Amino acid sequence: MQEEGVKEFLSGSFIGISAPAGTPAPIVEKLQNHTMKMARIPAVRQKLVEMGMVIQGTTAAEYRAFIADVTARIETLVKAGKLSLQ
Repeated sequence: MQEEGVKEFLSGSFIGISAPAGTPAPIVEKLQNHTMKMARIPAVRQKLVEMGMVIQGTTAAEYRAFIADVTARIETLVKAGKLSLQ
């Protein structure tokens, strides 16, 4: 992409676990704790790495901030390119 003049192109995907808005904090915390515990299991980590994944293990607040940032970046690109999403 840089050869085509797009200097700050980033591409990738992510996998995260989300809960509906308004989910009680204790449930979100329990989900987060179990997910992070699972990600520390050596066999699970190894399998994820073999699949090409980078394990980040963030808190619910960090994940929300990440999603907000990605959404804002995409919105900016859509507006700048005068694109319409279907």
